[in-house]
Amino acid sequence: MLTGSDGVVGVTALYRNLASALLKAGITGNPLSYTPHVTLLYDDITAAPAAVTPIEWPVRELLLLHSHIGQARPYNILARWPL
Repeated sequence: MLTGSDGVVGVTALYRNLASALLKAGITGNPLSYTPHVTLLYDDITAAPAAVTPIEWPVRELLLLHSHIGQARPYNILARWPL
């Protein structure tokens, strides 16, 4: 899993605002905190932390996904917004 530092404050704030809005709308089950990351592999192998060169990519749209955690099924796209 790759995590960022200061470069992810925007997505962290976005998550906090979304989680708060969902809670106000009566939708529960969203953790209050989130660690922005990129998952590289789902496995039992643990690698030691190592520094990597920062990477960037353009973001063209925002997707709302339904994740089927632990069910080995693909995400369902519920909505999408161009940026």
